[in-house]
Amino acid sequence: MSAIEQTDPGLGDQYVFVGFDPLSKLIATHVVGKRDAETTTDFLEQLQRRVPRRIQLFTDGFQEYLTAVDGLYGQRIDYAQVIKPVKAGPGEEHGHVETIIWCGQPSLRRIGTSYVERNNGTIRQQIRRFTRKTLAFSKLLRNLRAAVALYVAWYDFCRPHGALDGDDAGDGSRAGGHVLAARPADPVTVSGIRICLTRNILWR
Repeated sequence: MSAIEQTDPGLGDQYVFVGFDPLSKLIATHVVGKRDAETTTDFLEQLQRRVPRRIQLFTDGFQEYLTAVDGLYGQRIDYAQVIKPVKAGPGEEHGHVETIIWCGQPSLRRIGTSYVERNNGTIRQQIRRFTRKTLAFSKLLRNLRAAVALYVAWYDFCRPHGALDGDDAGDGSRAGGHVLAARPADPVTVSGIRICLTRNILWR
């Protein structure tokens, strides 16, 4: 960070930390801020409060995760990092992907960051502020955070996900002699969460 950014965290580049469940496609938590120890700790504290049980956590190779995970979870987590070397230039391969298990016994077949990386692509496609070379960037950090929060609420509670089957169809029922296919469901429905936030979202 530049000297000006160090004195005012609201300036310069901002990052979105996303806690993503690959099974229900739910964004369990997110934080917008600098890619530093403070934001990393804030992100994992929120994740711990919202998912208060032992979890399997897979992250990229950002070193601040190690300190934050150790301080917040200790040995009460199954944690691994997936380190993918950055491409040196166009057309060059990523090289060897390294997996490091730091704590617990995470499922070897589940270790990976591909799902959250795909979700990052969805965020870029759905939020104009994250499109490369966009003119719709946020001039204020609070506006960026509000835009991301509104998107996450819509994604979790309202947006039918093509990879998720709903409960109100696909059960073998028939219409006009045809078996009804399952309707896509939203992540909150699949995850089993039953909370109504509509009024708070609209009137806060």
